[in-house]
Amino acid sequence: MKKRTRIFAALLSGILLLAGCASSADNRNTTTVPPTVRQEENTVAAEQADAVSAEASLVSLRQAMVETPQLFAVAYFGYHDTMDSDEPVDPYAVMREQTPELCKDLPFLPEIPAERVIGNHGDLFCIVPLDADATVAVSKGTWNETSEQYLYEKSLYFADSGEPILLFCNDAGFEPDTQMCISGPSGEIVWYPQADDNLCAMPMCNDNWDDLFFDFSPYRELLLAEYHSMNGEWMKPTAEMLTGTTWVWDRYLEDGREVSYRLTFGEDTLSVRWNDGIDEEDHEYPDAAWELMEEEGFAVLSIDFREFAGVLRYDLMYNEEFELLYVGMDVVQEELPIGWEPLYRYLGEPEPPEPVEMLGDWELAWTEVEGDRQEAEPGSCTIEILMSASSGMLMSYTSREFPRDNFENELLTFDNREMYYGCSNDAWVADLDYVGPWDTTYTMTLTVEDILIKQNYFMVDGAPMVSYEYFRRAGE
Repeated sequence: MKKRTRIFAALLSGILLLAGCASSADNRNTTTVPPTVRQEENTVAAEQADAVSAEASLVSLRQAMVETPQLFAVAYFGYHDTMDSDEPVDPYAVMREQTPELCKDLPFLPEIPAERVIGNHGDLFCIVPLDADATVAVSKGTWNETSEQYLYEKSLYFADSGEPILLFCNDAGFEPDTQMCISGPSGEIVWYPQADDNLCAMPMCNDNWDDLFFDFSPYRELLLAEYHSMNGEWMKPTAEMLTGTTWVWDRYLEDGREVSYRLTFGEDTLSVRWNDGIDEEDHEYPDAAWELMEEEGFAVLSIDFREFAGVLRYDLMYNEEFELLYVGMDVVQEELPIGWEPLYRYLGEPEPPEPVEMLGDWELAWTEVEGDRQEAEPGSCTIEILMSASSGMLMSYTSREFPRDNFENELLTFDNREMYYGCSNDAWVADLDYVGPWDTTYTMTLTVEDILIKQNYFMVDGAPMVSYEYFRRAGE
């Protein structure tokens, strides 16, 4: 926040100074000119002022990195794809429609010429080297099966002018597939652009944990744009609604750790319980003071962790239909980027269902990958579970969209363990005695809400991947 403030303050001072110089020059010029000529001169002057303003904003951004370890600045604008079309994504439309305030504060952004736009879809970044005469090289990677790593051999861009660029990368969904090398008087650095688990620019630090690039990403503007596009589904929670409730979140990270959080709202204090997966022990902060306020269209949760972490504030949104609470990371200090994390309503410790309750016909309701939920077409995928007197419980799977994934009458074996924290069944899971395409292994469980969960575990480019399919009983 402090860095952003310095940039915009310097920018504002530069614009005011330029405006004052132009005004003084106008006052000295008392020659009478025809209206048409004056109009043309005003147009030219306005264009020149806009050019100077754009240049001033670029200078201000670079000035914010002086005397720091940062060698370049980055703005991340999210992942963008044309889906069913081969047309390239328009980066100017993305910035104009989703981040107008950032474009207003830094007018050089929409002025970046088309020849400095690299790629046509994927993660969209703006990169600004610290040095105006820096050499910038961008290369595309190809996966090498032998070495099991990317080889960055295809040149996409090279320039020695240090100008800002707009870069689309990771267009196949696998990251990082692009390498950027920046070299100038201030130093050299190699960066692999990608987003982290919070859908923010992946941090890059030195051994002292100093940031090596300045992140000026418009995270809150992007969230506001997303919120306005989801007004029909999302609402702002109230303090009355949160009081007396408990919410849970868990996720498997790429390094194999399972991280979980549990928030319990009391009348005046909030209890936070978490496990970071490092020491495999639960930790708790039992009595943090909290309050809910409204700011810029968001419900903002303020939590006072006192000497532990100070006062932190988070944007909140609530999905009433699925009882999901979305929490944006700290928006005051901006030391942490803002990424939505879904928390599920926790309703106590109900009795888990019995495995025999899995019997019957099931229809796919939705899928989920890394918290991204996609509703399913009715009848697109079904499961049948039946009991065989000789073999035990058998399962058949039919997918209309991916027929190669289909199988019939494969054996289910049961184990007393949980699938993942917060799925509302920590008593048992069923492992499928079958390996699917991509060497996928399958685990099943039935939740208290009578939702059948199918967990798919597979490897992509040497990295573990987990996806989920959620089934309701057929006909419901």
